[in-house]
Amino acid sequence: GRLHPSQAVDPAVGIELLAKIGDPVSAGAPMAIVHCRDQQIGERAVEMVVDACSTSREDVAVPELVIEES
Repeated sequence: GRLHPSQAVDPAVGIELLAKIGDPVSAGAPMAIVHCRDQQIGERAVEMVVDACSTSREDVAVPELVIEES
């Protein structure tokens, strides 16, 4: 991971997605793991991941992974 395109990529940081769209999840089960070197940046990254995720009791349509081929 990195904060800016000009920075070198740090292979020790990033997000590990444990659940994909449409996967069943249990209450309290992790959906992702944030790997970080800085606690403050890591906490912000966790907030962003939580804000980006949602759950539903209903089945959801799984989108195609490739929308358009070039």
